[in-house]
Amino acid sequence: MKYLVYVTTLICLFSIVCCNKESNQRVVLQLEHSLDDGKTFQQRGELSFRNRGAFMLTDLKKISKSATFVQDRWSIQQIALLRNVSESDGFYVIRVHSSNPFSPFVIASIKACYLFSSRLEDELTLHLDTQNNVIALSYKATTNECDCSFSDELLLGKEPKTSVELNFGSEGPDVNLEALRINEELKKQKEQGSQSFLYQNWHYIAIAVALFLVLQFFLMEPEEAKKQ
Repeated sequence: MKYLVYVTTLICLFSIVCCNKESNQRVVLQLEHSLDDGKTFQQRGELSFRNRGAFMLTDLKKISKSATFVQDRWSIQQIALLRNVSESDGFYVIRVHSSNPFSPFVIASIKACYLFSSRLEDELTLHLDTQNNVIALSYKATTNECDCSFSDELLLGKEPKTSVELNFGSEGPDVNLEALRINEELKKQKEQGSQSFLYQNWHYIAIAVALFLVLQFFLMEPEEAKKQ
């Protein structure tokens, strides 16, 4: 009996050590971006955060605070490309592998002029499942205005500022249910409006059709008489 307790204790200690080692490891993801409206991509920076180990399930805030994003300053060529896609009302697109380099990409985008106007300041939220797989991205710039009036030199050498958050759960970003409800109500009102129009004016439509048929009959009658 003592031998069984001793073995069980060793197994538990070994499991704790392994799990703590796993939770101290970091998950590393490469973030890519497109400066030509999603046609081609290049690396923008490296995302990393603490691994969600078995004993860290209730300490998600600590994991979220561990998220870091290392990125270089933008070159003059990159800034020029961002201006071009901004002035053409295009989109700035980012993507990241859901887990390993062979997994599918998870993609998000905003209007390019928003990022240009915010002077390369943006906010990124990674939505993760229990296995640290990225299932969705929430991405936005710090402004929703399009102002490209300043020169590219103001962005040259500027340190990009990107805040990164982690959201753990089995679902992606929240859906704007209020907007969906309003759109659905407008759609129903439109359908009801077209139906009510036919219902209220069906007799006028019937009279118009009847007059058309009568005129067609009288116009055709003289031609038939000439043939006889």
